[in-house]
Amino acid sequence: MVNHLASDPGTPAYSGSTRLKQWRVTISRDPVNQPRYVEQVLANQFSMSSEEARRTRQEIFNQGKTEVAVGTRERMEALVQALHAYGLRATLDGPDVK
Repeated sequence: MVNHLASDPGTPAYSGSTRLKQWRVTISRDPVNQPRYVEQVLANQFSMSSEEARRTRQEIFNQGKTEVAVGTRERMEALVQALHAYGLRATLDGPDVK
């Protein structure tokens, strides 16, 4: 699930026939953080509704990880740093990783 609020607004995924380089932020499950805490962080960081945060949290804990945002490298690096400040296991994936 990609949170469109964290994506760059107004940036098309394709420009003509050339794909713009989009970076992705993924949150992985970890043994330290409780599910409810992760849900609260998602709701606060991404301005998600409690239901949307709960669904995203379930994806993380059921699948092991989930993609939460797509955008420019600079914005996604800042987001990863913010998620690390909350203690979440977030990673930045480059445009060539699927």
